[in-house]
Amino acid sequence: IGVIGELDYNAWTDNSGGKHRDISIVVNSISLMAQPKNGGDTGGHEPPRQGQADGSEDAPDNPPF
Repeated sequence: IGVIGELDYNAWTDNSGGKHRDISIVVNSISLMAQPKNGGDTGGHEPPRQGQADGSEDAPDNPPF
């Protein structure tokens, strides 16, 4: 997901002298950047890898990302 917007920072002092801060995200647009490889909804997760196309498995110290 791609988000275009800005951060809005506010600082103020209340009537009793307490200092406050607030950060808000102002979103102008949201867009889908890529479709899942299998065309279905994976809930934001890739399916587990079953091995390489040549039948070999990934090395344990080689993460799949």
